[in-house]
Amino acid sequence: MGAHLIGGEFQSDKYPSCPRGKVPLSVKDKTAQDLLWEYAERRRSVDAEFSEDLETALTAAGYVPEPKRDVKQETYAEVRALIERAALAHDQLAEQPSCGSEWAEKFRAGTERDRAKTLRRFAEVFLP
Repeated sequence: MGAHLIGGEFQSDKYPSCPRGKVPLSVKDKTAQDLLWEYAERRRSVDAEFSEDLETALTAAGYVPEPKRDVKQETYAEVRALIERAALAHDQLAEQPSCGSEWAEKFRAGTERDRAKTLRRFAEVFLP
């Protein structure tokens, strides 16, 4: 360990002409392509032309990015499914059919912290 560190900086042994502190990555390297794509997305607000060119080079090298996921919508759907499952399993909710949608609405309207708190409380109360 530490074989690639010189004076605390990374130095590639495979590409010794690469300056210290720099990491040589290729758009053709299948293990680096997703990371380079992510970097292009993060860098877009700083240098949009760089991001577009990097994405074009990755695409030309055969990389096909994963479709973007709408994590919030997936989370809401999961919560609604959990609520529906709990409603079937627990008399308290089964007697109040609107309760599940009320929970979902409160969840959707809250902050990330509120949503996490709601999920923990929900799980403690309704899930075995």
